[in-house]
Amino acid sequence: MNGFKDYYLKLSYWQQYGLNNISRLDAPVLTQSSAGTDLITLWQEQSFERRNLHTITGERVYVKFPGKLNQRGIFQGAELLLGETGPRFIRTDIYPGSVPEIDTGYGIFLAARAIKKKLPNIILLSPRLPSTSTCQQTVETLDWRFLLRFVCLAGEARVIRRQRSLLTDRQEFIYQGVMRALGYGPNKENFSRLARTLPWAVLSPPLKNVPIELYPDFVRAVFFSAGGLFPKEFIDEETEKYVAGLRKLLEKYFPDCPQNIIEDWNLKNCRPVNYPWRRLAGFGYLLMRLVDFDLNWEKLLNHWIEYLTRAGSRDQFLSAGDFLVDWFCRPGEPADYFARRYRFGQKASARGWAFLGRNRASSVVLNVFLPAGLYLARQQNDKKLEETLWKFYYSLPVLEPNRRARAIWAKVLPEDLIEKNFLFNREVLNQGWLQIADDFCRLTSCEKCVLPTILRRKLLDVGFY
Repeated sequence: MNGFKDYYLKLSYWQQYGLNNISRLDAPVLTQSSAGTDLITLWQEQSFERRNLHTITGERVYVKFPGKLNQRGIFQGAELLLGETGPRFIRTDIYPGSVPEIDTGYGIFLAARAIKKKLPNIILLSPRLPSTSTCQQTVETLDWRFLLRFVCLAGEARVIRRQRSLLTDRQEFIYQGVMRALGYGPNKENFSRLARTLPWAVLSPPLKNVPIELYPDFVRAVFFSAGGLFPKEFIDEETEKYVAGLRKLLEKYFPDCPQNIIEDWNLKNCRPVNYPWRRLAGFGYLLMRLVDFDLNWEKLLNHWIEYLTRAGSRDQFLSAGDFLVDWFCRPGEPADYFARRYRFGQKASARGWAFLGRNRASSVVLNVFLPAGLYLARQQNDKKLEETLWKFYYSLPVLEPNRRARAIWAKVLPEDLIEKNFLFNREVLNQGWLQIADDFCRLTSCEKCVLPTILRRKLLDVGFY
């Protein structure tokens, strides 16, 4: 990373502002209209739901279980429900394929093992991804080392863009980033809104007057009140007693706490582990542990950075990352009301769960602490620290297979490159593919995309040589 310059941002600016100073003389010729479709819009929900889908014959399609997506973009063992009257459950493999009946579409073709016959094509109505031919023809001509470097630059740009949103107060940036990470799907913005309504400068002063052992319940009371998450009617005696205790904490330590600023929580297709009650219940334990750092998020950041600077090998970098992940994932008290519940009134389960999973905690490290650390290094002009943080980023294995990234691989890369793992085995590459998707694959038509042109101008624009 010595002498790193943000080449990739320059490339994406061309796309964003549509500048005309790019020569299209060397762009690949587009021989077909290819308004692609974003496969991932179909698979983000856990339970079946009507989507903007239909078969060529006009039947509605529901997705009951998305199945497993492999590296070639094929969903194996998906379970579908076709038709609005009389359920017809079909277990099938789903793979991308051309749709002869539609000149400008890119569909999904179903091949059902169980009934041994072909099913109608499904057409997605949200064109986004490029066609297979356009980018693949360009990539086939590239040196794989250049392509690897290009995707890494995209991954670096993704982190740099996050730190551009860094507030002057790093504590607020980290606090709001952690709160946003607690959110899931359609509720992510609600968590951000809670953090903006109750900024750290407002939340931290009352905390200093609360006994440490009461932090989890006090923090829940604050966010349940502001988020409109208290039960509105009697549920059971245990819940009623617990809620009364939370309200007493508010009256004593934060009587001016905002109330019911959010009333539109979306629980449809939301897994219970991601319910807002449970996520916010766990946040209180984070603040309880933050007492070790004087309730100062920046001190936690600096402690993690000190840990990183002592690392030399990749294993030590990963260990430094695990320190912060472990900090986020410590379990709560077994007797806690929410230790074995997802929401108010639920019957307690036989076992408890962590309030925050390791993948989500790793995402906090990647999306919040890494950008904050880079921002600090650049403010202090600390080149050594900046180099250390980039090394840590490059050492991270893929946190979890990202379906959206896999959909991009299937569209952009030739099949022989998909079968090799070196373009996908690190998180910097995973983030790079996501950034490429954001920058170049959200157009209504592939003819408007300049990604093939940029890839072909590799020597000058990316500085590969």
